[in-house]
Amino acid sequence: MEVNVVYEHAIKDKWWNYSYTIIFGLLGVGVTCLAAYSIVYIIDLNSTLQPSNMHGLKLYLIPFIIFGIALKILSQAIGMYNMYVLKSREAKRKKNRVDAVLALYGITYDIDVQLHPNYRFPQDAQVDLQINNLR
Repeated sequence: MEVNVVYEHAIKDKWWNYSYTIIFGLLGVGVTCLAAYSIVYIIDLNSTLQPSNMHGLKLYLIPFIIFGIALKILSQAIGMYNMYVLKSREAKRKKNRVDAVLALYGITYDIDVQLHPNYRFPQDAQVDLQINNLR
């Protein structure tokens, strides 16, 4: 029963994870574009400064900091997606194992899982289980 609750939670969590990945991915790409634009801007700005100006060289640090922030945002997006994929695959694998064992004995079941909006643990779910073909 717990396996089915975790599997249902993984299915219902799909939309949230995909939207999180898309939003943070687009934000990371946007910040990367900002870093590229700032490099071009600093090159133009540096060409107007005197060649021996050390402050002009320090300005090149700004795009690299922005690029580092973009990498952090993109890693958040990719990490969230990878965590969701691993969690959903594991839940599906466990559910398939339970279903395979029950199929060996000819047992089928109908389950209705109602997840609490603040779902944290499988104990927070309300489950209606009906077992069929039980010998």
